[in-house]
Amino acid sequence: NTTNLGYISLVVLLVCLSLFGLTTSGSAFYQEVHAVPLNKPDELFFDDFLDICMRKTIGRHLRSNGWVKDSVSDDDLDSYILLAEQFCSTVDNVKPELTIAQIAIESRFDPRDEYEGALGLMQMIPRWHRDRLESYLGRTPTNEDWSVPANSIFCGVSYMSEIIEKTKDLESIPESDKTAFALMWYNQGVNSASNTYLNRNTISSYAKRIIKLSNEIGDIYAKGDVYRA
Repeated sequence: NTTNLGYISLVVLLVCLSLFGLTTSGSAFYQEVHAVPLNKPDELFFDDFLDICMRKTIGRHLRSNGWVKDSVSDDDLDSYILLAEQFCSTVDNVKPELTIAQIAIESRFDPRDEYEGALGLMQMIPRWHRDRLESYLGRTPTNEDWSVPANSIFCGVSYMSEIIEKTKDLESIPESDKTAFALMWYNQGVNSASNTYLNRNTISSYAKRIIKLSNEIGDIYAKGDVYRA
């Protein structure tokens, strides 16, 4: 009955919290779980709970493989993964595992990362994407805005979605290589990507690394194994 299901929910919750070492009230994970309304149907309660566990599992996999800077806390990492999931849910052609892998390669989840004028989690170049961020914020972006995680992930997902849409119509790129080419476009620009792929018949190491990591994360999502990592 409903009462028994409620007790079972609480027992499973406490066991999993203990397994992840997250039973303290100061943990963002603890707070997120306890923010789930207690009057939710049990199946919805478990959906929310398992989603949180999944983000923890992906975070552990990333950190254990060196894709997260030591300065990035577990709670911040969880929040960046959640943002990737949320923004990818607004488009139909970018999967969260691809965005999460891009962030890992671009910045190792450091929102303050900067390299040759590229800023933030997804290393956006302000002069090329100012209009994109302005449309999201509803105002002219400041320099600090590019280091805000939500802003960077929005811009990265939006840009990647546009590239993938344009890549669909390129008959010179076989279907099996279109994601790789889109990643090269994101990283190098379309002219350089075309030269590398079409003239040299080469897929960049950048694209290969992201696809490999994206597949690993996709496997975790697909298997639903929250204790893997």
